[in-house]
Amino acid sequence: MNTKEKTRNQEILSAYRDATIETYLRYGPAACLILIAGALYFVYEDLWVNGLPAAALVFRLMPVLSGFLFLAALITALRRSRSLVLSLYYLSQFSIMAMMAGLVCITAPTPLYETYVMGTTVCIFVVYLCNLFGMKALVLIYGTTLSATVLYLSLWSALPAGKIIIFSNPVATALVCCMLAQVQNNSRLREFRAGKTIETQGALLANELAIARTVHRNLLPRGNPSVRGAQIAALYAPMIEIGGDFYDFLEYREEGKLGIFICDVSGHGVSAALIASMVKAHLTTLKNLELSPCFIMEYLNRRLTGQTSGHFVTAFYGLYDAASRVLTYSRGGHNYPLLVRGGSFTELRVGGGLLGRIPDMKFAEAEMRLAPGDRLLFYTDGLIEARSPGGAFFGEAGLMRCTSMCGNQRAEDLIGGLCRAVTEFQGKDTFEDDVCVICMDIMPA
Repeated sequence: MNTKEKTRNQEILSAYRDATIETYLRYGPAACLILIAGALYFVYEDLWVNGLPAAALVFRLMPVLSGFLFLAALITALRRSRSLVLSLYYLSQFSIMAMMAGLVCITAPTPLYETYVMGTTVCIFVVYLCNLFGMKALVLIYGTTLSATVLYLSLWSALPAGKIIIFSNPVATALVCCMLAQVQNNSRLREFRAGKTIETQGALLANELAIARTVHRNLLPRGNPSVRGAQIAALYAPMIEIGGDFYDFLEYREEGKLGIFICDVSGHGVSAALIASMVKAHLTTLKNLELSPCFIMEYLNRRLTGQTSGHFVTAFYGLYDAASRVLTYSRGGHNYPLLVRGGSFTELRVGGGLLGRIPDMKFAEAEMRLAPGDRLLFYTDGLIEARSPGGAFFGEAGLMRCTSMCGNQRAEDLIGGLCRAVTEFQGKDTFEDDVCVICMDIMPA
């Protein structure tokens, strides 16, 4: 074991001891009260029921005194001293066994001897059940008291051998309890170590996810683009903290031209985000190159083929020319964008399959001349596939209905209204899939 592993092991052992002691500190006061009450009750039985001599009172009061001391330490500022608390804890355990050793010796010549031997066995189990750690302390506690009792019974009690042998029952019980205590402690330590390992791995994973989330957020544009005669707003809301939807704007050297890209990687989480980052990297190589939408789709398709690890990728790319108000576009299996014009809805249809499946796939290209007052909605399927508690889909009908109701609002307000409508439709604030929406309004001249 290297130095790092030794240090880690020592830290875990220390944390285990602290956690075990903290647990006992919570329940210790109740245990002390039970110990004190039980010992006082048996004082009554010893003196008034069983008729033991007054010397028995000395032994019975030993756990009462140690219990009061331990309780005082637990409910006052003394509990901050772990060494004192542990010392009083072990003293209380020792006092229980010392009490029974003394009572067995007192009752040795009486008919009550076997009853108190059985009581010793019960106390051995009580001490074991209250044990904090392994067998080391128990060996000392049991060994000292039981050895002294056996020595007394053998040398000074004048008991016959048959009666002395009866005391082998608590001795055997003590041996078993010592072994059980060690097994129990080892088991608790393993569970604690496993929990710490999971906790550490969880923290590392959370840190990695935070980094991945930051990286994925950096894939998205930092703000909405500025293009003459148009207003654009966008929103990305992952199902979990990181997802596979992605959008980007390609701004060209020639003023008045803007590329609008949106894609959806199947699945969620880190794997989908990694594919999205791959799409972003390939798309970045094409920035500042005024290429046709179909060429961009074909380029991305070739680059992604065989690289998506079972995920499928849909995408849409449109090149808008502000001078002519013409949108030239191509599509790879993505949802058709919606053109809102004068209260009616038109899908921008064009053929094209999923990206990354067939390397030599050709993609069609189409164009649409836009007019002032037109509104374009680009979105991923997480928006329309939202479900109500009854299982109904929000669908294109819900999208059109909500868009009509927000017809006079700005692009940003429309997107906010769409998200609110979807969450109300679902009956919850979280989405069942990643959601990405872009709204583009063509402004009056």
